[in-house]
Amino acid sequence: MLQRLLYRGSAACFRSVTGMTRDELALLLPVFTQAYAEVVATEQAKIARRRLPGGGRKGQLPLAAEKLLFIFVYVKQYPVQELQGLLFGLCQSQTSAWVIKLLPVLQAALGHALVLPARRTATLDELTTACPDLIFLLDATERPIPRPQDPDRQTACYSGKKKRHTLKNTVITNHTGRRIVFVGETTAGHRHDKRLVEDDAPPFPPGSRVPSDRGYQGYVVEGVKIITPLKKPPGGRCSWRSKPPTPNCPA
Repeated sequence: MLQRLLYRGSAACFRSVTGMTRDELALLLPVFTQAYAEVVATEQAKIARRRLPGGGRKGQLPLAAEKLLFIFVYVKQYPVQELQGLLFGLCQSQTSAWVIKLLPVLQAALGHALVLPARRTATLDELTTACPDLIFLLDATERPIPRPQDPDRQTACYSGKKKRHTLKNTVITNHTGRRIVFVGETTAGHRHDKRLVEDDAPPFPPGSRVPSDRGYQGYVVEGVKIITPLKKPPGGRCSWRSKPPTPNCPA
């Protein structure tokens, strides 16, 4: 099936399908195996066994590496379950059961390997250490989700900007955009970027410069320069001479 074809294919193909290199997958495999064993042990403790561990059919994903590959392909590509099952030789119900079982295992493995973004609020000292130049990039990220069944949550999660249901977080990176230094609370997709960052209240060090998009116009932090672009006048050109800088624009 797909797992056998991927391991025989090129490194570029493997990474584009899974989002990981073979070396990165190999490094994560022992942690994933341990996390999966803990989940299985917890499940088996709840039932009375009739046969020894390891008995019965082996299925299409007998190896831990195949389970890890299965869940990485699902998370990276997010196909419908019928297609995911076709790629790995499973039916839709088996695919659903494996997804439900392996997603928490993957999250636990990534947490044990310390590769998940920190969910706690960054402190002032942590931001200063991560970005000694005090230049931060500010934006919000939205992730699509299935349409919620609850009417109230369905309304709250609908994003007029994306025209679909989403969840949103405030994200702050260093000036290169390659290192995430702050992740805000997860909230419904209808929330405006400015109100979201005001609730998250990132602890910017005094003297920081924070380039951001026009969604943050009006966002003010004492001792911090929030840099947002100017809107081009109708039929004209944006010029510093034609319009004095506002408090949210660089002098």
